[in-house]
Amino acid sequence: MLDLKEVILEQARRYDSFYLYDERGIDDAVRRLKTDLGAAEFLYSLKANPHPAVAESLFAHGLGADAASLAEVEQAHRSGLGPERIHYSAPGKRTVDLEGALERSTLIADSLEEIALIQRLAAARRITAKIGVRINPDFTFAGDGGQ
Repeated sequence: MLDLKEVILEQARRYDSFYLYDERGIDDAVRRLKTDLGAAEFLYSLKANPHPAVAESLFAHGLGADAASLAEVEQAHRSGLGPERIHYSAPGKRTVDLEGALERSTLIADSLEEIALIQRLAAARRITAKIGVRINPDFTFAGDGGQ
């Protein structure tokens, strides 16, 4: 069995910089999160760290994906997640992005116009799109006007 210290030292000799991930630490953190907030459904934001091994470790624990780009939707899909577990929530999604994610994710719409566009794209394919809606209330908890 490899000695972790030796592995780290070897990487330090070979590379100026590198990332080292502790999968056991990731697993422990997810278990604690699910224990403390077990009734919640969790999504992993791929933009935080899209490394496939990190994402797949989290998906193995039942987390879904919060995708901020079509590439992230495709990554989550390749990892075996179904459309109901991939939420595509990015502002300014282009038509080509929506078309590519339509059958691979739940599309989180930012406006009534985007909902209408998604519905037109889905109708052209004779499918029903899964749409979530992002709501920005006109207030804040601080008591001032929101947007």
